[in-house]
Amino acid sequence: MAGSSDTVDELATSFRQLSLDNDPPQPTHQVALKCLPDDVLYHLFLFMEASDRMESLMTVVRLSHVCAHWRAVILHAPLLWTYVKLSWTRKQINHSPVVESFLRRSKHLPVAVHLVLDVPLEAPIFEWSRALSPHARRFQELVTVVHAALPIDLVLPAVLTSKMSRLTRFDLAVLDHHHCTIEMKPRFADHAASCGDHLLIAKTSTSYLDWTVRNFHITSLSLKYLDLPVSDLFPILIMTQSTLERLEYYNITVEDRYHHCLPRLALPKLTSLSVGYSIPRSASSFVDRLILPNLCCLFVHDFGRCPESRTPWHLQCEPCSDAEKDARELLVALCPFTKVSSLTLRGVTCFASTFEEVMLPLKYLFEGLESLVLAQCDSQFLHILLNVTLDSDISELESLSELVITSNDYPLVMDYLRLRAARGLPRLKVFSVNPRMALLRHFYREFATDFLVRGQVRHRASKASIATHPYPRELRPARMIGAY
Repeated sequence: MAGSSDTVDELATSFRQLSLDNDPPQPTHQVALKCLPDDVLYHLFLFMEASDRMESLMTVVRLSHVCAHWRAVILHAPLLWTYVKLSWTRKQINHSPVVESFLRRSKHLPVAVHLVLDVPLEAPIFEWSRALSPHARRFQELVTVVHAALPIDLVLPAVLTSKMSRLTRFDLAVLDHHHCTIEMKPRFADHAASCGDHLLIAKTSTSYLDWTVRNFHITSLSLKYLDLPVSDLFPILIMTQSTLERLEYYNITVEDRYHHCLPRLALPKLTSLSVGYSIPRSASSFVDRLILPNLCCLFVHDFGRCPESRTPWHLQCEPCSDAEKDARELLVALCPFTKVSSLTLRGVTCFASTFEEVMLPLKYLFEGLESLVLAQCDSQFLHILLNVTLDSDISELESLSELVITSNDYPLVMDYLRLRAARGLPRLKVFSVNPRMALLRHFYREFATDFLVRGQVRHRASKASIATHPYPRELRPARMIGAY
């Protein structure tokens, strides 16, 4: 692939000044590739699509500069231009004309739009609106990354319009702050909430939730690191309870004086729930109000003790006592979800609770699982897993096929694996450990079909490097001279 990419780059450099020509050249001696029909070339270009959309777009741009014939085929293939990215960085280069050109090439097809504004300037917002508004009806996916210093009530009205009838995914990220992802299905206009002749448009920092709920059928909702109390989230959940399938809620609000007044809420279609917290008390008060009869995938994450790459710096490693970090009440609140087959506990601890107090809720959670992940959790959780394997019925244990453990307690891990074998349980299909434990991988071979290593970042990133994009930046391609 590297050699092919170099060849394409060389060809692009040689023919970068070519203009659009619908008629392919007719040389007397043609090589085999130039003899291919246009439809065959078109399908070959489609096969060049990469997993990264920006990389795919740059590949298409490079291929369009190889020769006049290829450029004619590519410019008349709308399916190759269904993704655009409009960035405004510290260099303050306005790419709106190029983006408008790409959008015109996609014709009537649905498009995915990625907007990035990592400087605190208001002028680019109006450039966004001018370039994107004529094509808003075709937006299928909209990703917006903005600087934290920009007022959100200025950004959202320019980005969100009432014409996005095809929108299925809206992603809003504020640099070094919160992150929201919403997946939805289009709602017919006569069923959407209206205000006069226009659909409701978001005006405040969280009213985009109200905008999407009223205008779309939400199927997936991800709210991370927002200062959104449970009492404010519940009206949104009530309006989506007949369609919501996946929910991710990382709450940074520790106290919510109104959560005791909230009714219990049933979400019958919800199959995946991710709960993040810094103080588990806030998460347990939320989970305790939910009725989830079909929940099968559960993810619990203490992002204060075990931060991820996108966790804001001010939320990491907050000084808390063992009692404040104790998640036993949260584990108890999770016990009624009896259909859970995949459980992930990341950074969860119960240091202030006794072994017996934690044993019962974890026994209910561990039995019947198909997949279990214990990442940087309380060490007694692995002891409890051993006890559950020893005492529970075989029928409650044999479904477990994937296990991830980051513990460094090699004797305990081996005791657990040998106990599984002694009880006649099937081999694990996937067994993952950290790099240190992987040094002894030859001892695990007889207990698992597939063995994986989960890497761990040992260093702590500096504060200056945390305020980065919520999405990884792609490598900058070499500048291409001439028309895009």
